[in-house]
Amino acid sequence: MTPARRIAPAEVPGLAARRIAADILDNVLRRHRPLDAELDGAEQHPGLAALADRDRALVRKLVASGTQLRPFSKPIMDACYGAAMELYAETAAKNPNFKKLYDSMTAFQKDQILWFRVCENTYDNFMATAAQTATAAKK
Repeated sequence: MTPARRIAPAEVPGLAARRIAADILDNVLRRHRPLDAELDGAEQHPGLAALADRDRALVRKLVASGTQLRPFSKPIMDACYGAAMELYAETAAKNPNFKKLYDSMTAFQKDQILWFRVCENTYDNFMATAAQTATAAKK
């Protein structure tokens, strides 16, 4: 009887994709990186681009089936906002160039918030649910 041929890990179909998917999940869940950044764009996971098309699709499916995206809670958002405002105030007190830029930015931001609430936010919320609704209707 001949011994069974041992397959090298690199030859196991889908193994590289599963390893990258696990690494992406780790980056999202433990290192708090945005899932979108891990999957697309300039900051995507370095191993993702090297995979074949079918393996990239597998990574996306694995990640999609194992990750629940949820918004931050109000207490977390409040704490982050407070910390950011404190940092900006400290930086503006020490750096006149930052203060000039920050004052200009916040004035513009206050002027634009209504537009974003009415137009951009409404559109983003619609698009986020439209694809889900279309997918559910097909089933």
